[in-house]
Amino acid sequence: MTAKFIISAIILTIIVIIAIVTQYFENNRVDFGGTDKDPIFTVSKDNELVNTAIDDARNSIDTLITEIKKGENNFLPSVKVKITDKGQVEYMWLSELKYENGIFSGKIDNDPETVKTVYYGDPWQVNKGEICDWIYQKDGKLFGNYTYKASLKKFSIEKQRLLLKDYGDTK
Repeated sequence: MTAKFIISAIILTIIVIIAIVTQYFENNRVDFGGTDKDPIFTVSKDNELVNTAIDDARNSIDTLITEIKKGENNFLPSVKVKITDKGQVEYMWLSELKYENGIFSGKIDNDPETVKTVYYGDPWQVNKGEICDWIYQKDGKLFGNYTYKASLKKFSIEKQRLLLKDYGDTK
């Protein structure tokens, strides 16, 4: 065998290994990209824990609205919205949040993974009853973030505690 053939075989092997590893992480990811609010979790649309978390967030949204109306600058409110694009669904956070007449408006605070019609920083609006989650930070603590906590249920108790601690020991 020639040196060129051996080098070509090594390069091809490296490319195949990279492709396999990349595919593995895309299919089995807990990807901490897009935002520092929570990692990206892939969940089934019929996941009962997440659907219950969405209901809990909607039922408690007035907690966030009360904080927004106080007008304080020392907290960072966001709401999670469902965005659909050609049959693809992705949940993203809105930041730089405002609330008026039952409508939240803000900017997309994630880099989309599957939908292609919105981008990080794009303006977006959502009706109060259509939010999927809410979160705010105040005095070093995070409040809300129901879907994140529901997504943690698939991990061990120890891993859940570690992840919650990393996110300000959410209430």
